[in-house]
Amino acid sequence: MRTLIEIPAEPIRSALQESGWQIAAVEEPSVWWCRERWHLRSAWSPQNREAYLTFLVDPQDDSSKPKVMGVKASASPPIQWQSSEQEHMLYFGRGWREQLGRLVEYLDGVRNRGPV
Repeated sequence: MRTLIEIPAEPIRSALQESGWQIAAVEEPSVWWCRERWHLRSAWSPQNREAYLTFLVDPQDDSSKPKVMGVKASASPPIQWQSSEQEHMLYFGRGWREQLGRLVEYLDGVRNRGPV
């Protein structure tokens, strides 16, 4: 599946697949703070539960194609770039791959809680 982001997407895809999530669609929202959004669907029970990974751009990067600074996991498409208590943020700094487990744990919680 094609993605627009410049971070290595394969570790994220692999972690999602290993935890029972499929990328149902890749979207390009028309808001300045979002480079790309992955619409996820659970392949594991309960099936068809949904979640979203929204790849956020650095708000201080004023270039024509700002860098992606992190990904926000949520149960529904977020309406703002700031994180909230109901979402999980993973920043792409040093050691971000080691934090993938926490992202997957959050998504497992979304799957088990169901729609909010």
